[in-house]
Amino acid sequence: MMLNYSYVPTMYRCSYYRVIKLESEFIEKIVGDVLNKLHGMSSSHTTGLFGIDVRVNKVESLLNMESQDVIIVGIWGMGGIGKTTIAEVVCNKVRSRFEGIFVANFRQELKTGSMAKLRRSFLSQLLGQEILNMGFLSFRDTFCLITTSHNMLEIHDLLQEMAFNIVRAESKFPGKRSRLCHLPDVVHVMEENKGTKEIEGISLDISKLSRQIHLKPDAFAMMDGLRFLKFYFSHFSEDNKDKMLLPPTGLKYLSNKLIYFHWNGFPSRSLPQIFCAEHLVELNLSRSKVEKLWIGVQDIGNLRNFVLSCSPYLTELPDLSKAKNLVRLYLMDCSSLTEVPSSLQHLDKLEELDLYHCYNLRRFPMLDSKVLRLLALSRCLDMTKFPTISQNMKRLYLEETSLKEVPQSVTSKLEHLGLHGCLKITKFPEISGDIKTLYLSETAITEVPSSIQFLKKLSILDMSGCPKLESFPEITVPMKSLVDLNLSKTGIKEIPSSFKHMISLRSLGLEGTPIKELPLSIKDMVCLRYLTLHGTPIKALPELPPSLRSLTTHDCASLETMISTITIGSLWDVLNFANCFKLDQKPLIAAMHLKIQSGEKIPHDRIQMILPGSEIPEWFGDKGIGSSLTIQLPSNCHQLKGIAFCLVFLLPLPSHDMLYGFDDHPEVRIYFDCHIKSKNVDGDDDEVFVSKKSYTIYNFLKTCDSDHMFLHYELGIVDHFRKHCGNEVTFKFYNEVDNGKTKVLDAFLAPGSELWMFNDVPENEREKKLIDGGLKLNIQLVNREGNAVIRRRLESLPLHSFDSVSE
Repeated sequence: MMLNYSYVPTMYRCSYYRVIKLESEFIEKIVGDVLNKLHGMSSSHTTGLFGIDVRVNKVESLLNMESQDVIIVGIWGMGGIGKTTIAEVVCNKVRSRFEGIFVANFRQELKTGSMAKLRRSFLSQLLGQEILNMGFLSFRDTFCLITTSHNMLEIHDLLQEMAFNIVRAESKFPGKRSRLCHLPDVVHVMEENKGTKEIEGISLDISKLSRQIHLKPDAFAMMDGLRFLKFYFSHFSEDNKDKMLLPPTGLKYLSNKLIYFHWNGFPSRSLPQIFCAEHLVELNLSRSKVEKLWIGVQDIGNLRNFVLSCSPYLTELPDLSKAKNLVRLYLMDCSSLTEVPSSLQHLDKLEELDLYHCYNLRRFPMLDSKVLRLLALSRCLDMTKFPTISQNMKRLYLEETSLKEVPQSVTSKLEHLGLHGCLKITKFPEISGDIKTLYLSETAITEVPSSIQFLKKLSILDMSGCPKLESFPEITVPMKSLVDLNLSKTGIKEIPSSFKHMISLRSLGLEGTPIKELPLSIKDMVCLRYLTLHGTPIKALPELPPSLRSLTTHDCASLETMISTITIGSLWDVLNFANCFKLDQKPLIAAMHLKIQSGEKIPHDRIQMILPGSEIPEWFGDKGIGSSLTIQLPSNCHQLKGIAFCLVFLLPLPSHDMLYGFDDHPEVRIYFDCHIKSKNVDGDDDEVFVSKKSYTIYNFLKTCDSDHMFLHYELGIVDHFRKHCGNEVTFKFYNEVDNGKTKVLDAFLAPGSELWMFNDVPENEREKKLIDGGLKLNIQLVNREGNAVIRRRLESLPLHSFDSVSE
């Protein structure tokens, strides 16, 4: 065994902390390490075991000791023939080459002990010392320097900072340090060509660059030792993509020692001609300007991950025949790519292949990989014939292709299938019992088979936008896994009463269907939380399950009545009845009033209701004036339970040219601002609390042709009031339109509003008391030029407070 003495000092010395170890300590550690390894190299492994050498040599030959892969060898046979003995001898014979241990009778050890005990035993033998068992360590996660979870390794911030300090102490010149992570250092070295062979790793968040960086073709010429290169976007925007620039000739040189090469927005059309990718494990050039990576065949046997997503100029992939260990190949949004090389068919370790939105793709090879689990060909518009692929597929996404069917041989083990927008699919696919999600929206499917109820793992079924689908089969057995069913914009006229057997269903979409009534059994769907009915000709709503949290019924022009409105007022948080002009509103408003009076806890701490009309409910009190409201919180404000207000929108919306400069879906929001002020020692006002809440309103405003009310009640903000009894609080309401770049205040109508504050006391002990003040908002439109056109003004209702009677 050879010792690398040049490495020994770096094992036990930290130049940053100037720690100096005695020579005797170095010698002691080296000798101890050598003795431990020699102990594992005993030549008497088979003493007394006659005839075992042949069998041991046979097993040892199967280990393929020179391979870099993980090897698993099993010895099979009846009990008592010496399997454990052979395994132990082989382990003892080769253990000096590994940090490993031998455990006999693992199954028996696990039965008599625990996994934690075995883990401690493994670690104890590996380290050659007793492992302290402290039982339950309640602060384990808090004090861990390194943690692993979900295939992620994380280190403590202090450990990372210590590493940065150690690197910075290597040299006062950034170009002579082993690692570059500090943004100014990276920019200086790259722009000034100050790199040296000492640099092994560079990391730079391009999103944090304040200006463009101009690199020279030989920017990496002196970095022969570079193994890690990561130029990445922590968040992507159009402004970031061209932050790092190269001359048209591109790069002349990259280190052949690169193991990890990640450059988002790579600015060159190809990699350097002399670049050798032999050591690459990951190559990520997403959002690049690459047209072609390299010419010929590269020895890329170590490559595991290959990412060129969102590279619109990529016309050709290199020969990947030697990428025998390639696991993931991501090429989504490579719009100029017309074919995938035939060399892919020989990659027997390929697990994921993503070609989403490669809409010019015309040729696709046969794939022999038995481990291929994910294939995405969505929006490959010319894909008319299904390729020959693995029958072990788990995830298959074929949205918006021209396929007419999916072979049953491919669907036999599928868990996720996406066929959204496949207009030529007319038949429900034959799928396996392992299926979990089915996206069949906007297809020409005419029938759902009754066997759907026997898919025990199915959790999501999306059939929305299938106009030829006019019925749904009876469900005769409990469907325990189905949680989301979307039948919106189908031709379904009736919901079977047997839907109650969907015992776990949480979301039911029926938007835009010709359904006129719901089955009475819907009240038995005890897990249902979201129900969408907007745009249906439904006339009445039956009793609904108490679990419901969201109901959208806007544009139900025929809706007249609802049953069990008290339950609605008590348990729901979003009620949208926009354009429901025939609806009897009184029971709904009364139910909300009762809920407000109760002061009880509600889901998400709020209730919202949208109703046609402009007549603010009588229980909001008398009219008052004022564009904002300022009050003094009472001394007993700790008893307050909630706030309610009512806004009236003067509709219809202005003509579309008012939205000049906005996209098709401008975001129109109501803003509810709350400011609490307190006197400081100098007698001046200081803001001690500011809250800004907003609610999107465009989705219902855009379809409304007349005035509508927005009733809102919430509990959450009152928690802050309780901390500031006696202080001054101001409320303001306004609208804002946002298209992502431009914000226009008061672009739409902001009518009068009303606030209530109340506490939790019995109804017969409450007494209304008018507090001075009120609200009045000027109603105005703002045209393209920013000129305000007064339409009309609504007087709002004053603020009221319910004060409790002292106990």
